[in-house]
Amino acid sequence: MYFRRNQFTATTAILAGLFALSAQGAGAQSRCGASYEIERGDTLYSISQACRVSLSRIMDLNPTLNNPRDIAVGTELRLVSSADSGDRTPAGSGQQRYEVQQGDTLNTIARRLGVSVFELIAENGEFDPDDLDIGQLLGVPDDRPSARVMISPSSGTQDSSVTLSARNLRPNDYVTIGAGPRAAEWSALRQAQTDDEGRLNVEVPLPEAADPGESFIFVVDTDRGVTYKSDPFDVTRETPRRLTLEGRVETGLECPELVTPDGDRYALAGNNPPITTGEYVEISGVRAPAYCAADLTTVDVYDLREVAPPPGDDASGFQAEGWVRAGTECPLLVTPSGARYALTGDGVDGAKGEYVEIRGDRADISYCMEGRATITVDQIREVTAPRNGDDDQSLTHAYLVGGWTVKGGDCNRPDFDITEAGTGSLRVETGLNGAPRTGYVELGGDPAFIFDQPYRALDLERRGVDGLAVMPPAGGAVQLGGRTIEGDGRVFINCG
Repeated sequence: MYFRRNQFTATTAILAGLFALSAQGAGAQSRCGASYEIERGDTLYSISQACRVSLSRIMDLNPTLNNPRDIAVGTELRLVSSADSGDRTPAGSGQQRYEVQQGDTLNTIARRLGVSVFELIAENGEFDPDDLDIGQLLGVPDDRPSARVMISPSSGTQDSSVTLSARNLRPNDYVTIGAGPRAAEWSALRQAQTDDEGRLNVEVPLPEAADPGESFIFVVDTDRGVTYKSDPFDVTRETPRRLTLEGRVETGLECPELVTPDGDRYALAGNNPPITTGEYVEISGVRAPAYCAADLTTVDVYDLREVAPPPGDDASGFQAEGWVRAGTECPLLVTPSGARYALTGDGVDGAKGEYVEIRGDRADISYCMEGRATITVDQIREVTAPRNGDDDQSLTHAYLVGGWTVKGGDCNRPDFDITEAGTGSLRVETGLNGAPRTGYVELGGDPAFIFDQPYRALDLERRGVDGLAVMPPAGGAVQLGGRTIEGDGRVFINCG
């Protein structure tokens, strides 16, 4: 498995304390000799890896390098200082040795070699670090890959995060964490620092480029050209979330809808098994794209069975409240949540524009062909509508366009009409104090009807799902379309 880093990263760290690493220290020898001539395609990082010389050491030995990303081909890089050239002597086993000089301490030796005091002590076994003899030979730690990198978990979806831990790294060392597909370049994700014992424990995200079916390798990279690799992380596809719900099936705009006992609604996709409107059922399925209703979670049903409804749920009974509006074939009940039901029965036509509570039965078949279901109304009574005077921002073009009548009024003769003016603005046509008048609608932070000659500004507030409250002008009461606007204003209902 071959990894190549895809960008230059120079790590500079200043570590205080007795066991600090100095930018002035590094190994005295390199695998490439005392110098290296830049060839086409080289980067400082690739040279660092090949020659086993740290990036910081290369920069220290070559102070004339202004831009490490732009080095001319043929440039000669120094890899060993003249003072270091005779410091080490090879042992018979091939292990490098350092000869203790006058004034050396274990800390200065560690800084010169670019290793830690802990590594020096571990490499040389039992000796007195406070009593070094001139000429004494010390073993020099190499960069053999002894560290172990582990990840958890070993598989997951594209949005997974991975906990990466490592042991036996250099203490207090700065490293780069990266990841990439097998047998490919890896990308840096973040930098981290090991603790005093050379341990690392960090959480890193899976790269955005990870695709299901791929295996990714996480790496811990040092600036000495050593890269430690983890076991593969398998990228899996997201498992669809299974849903088990129960409720009553109602007719929806595009698909049947399930209404749970707590009032939540789900659009039901598929018809195998068959989904029958009016039944109380338990369904199992998975989330599907919301093609049935944009504002509802769509469930692709693969199992359905009819179950007993909870106490108090009567399939033949229906109770709801909302505003009565004109529909295509039948009047509509629009609830505060936005649900629409077609209404048939005595007394419904006379309630248009009112906020009412109705009781009735769901009709099996209806010619109305509008709303979630058709309700044959047995009882209807006017009740107090919810008020939401702080919802001014919801007064949009789409909400306001149409004919408006006072609650209980005649939608065939609206009190005012709001139409598009053709320039992106809205026009209101009505009567003021008995005279025909045309004004414009001002939206934004302070919505209002604006009339000129004489000037009138009537503030507007949204009330409920389809209500509009018109407030009196500063000069006092006014007749708007034959309706007196005074005090706390008057509520009008959109006739649709």
